[in-house]
Amino acid sequence: MGIMANVEILRSKVRVQFPAIEDVIRDLEWRTEPFTPVERDKVKQYLEKNLVMEQASMRLTHEGYSVWALIWWEKENK
Repeated sequence: MGIMANVEILRSKVRVQFPAIEDVIRDLEWRTEPFTPVERDKVKQYLEKNLVMEQASMRLTHEGYSVWALIWWEKENK
């Protein structure tokens, strides 16, 4: 068919900053599904212990890495 697939693996160091705990929770729910009230309470308790203030914004004390796959196709010109 003349269509060539391409895949590139992208790795990046992650350091996310949020202005408030509720913003962190909304971001997490966007990545998963809405939390139950019990889950929300547990997440909030964890974040209250593990967020620190840095230049008037909260940041997670844990820095991690993200791995993404970029997939695209190119059609061969004949």
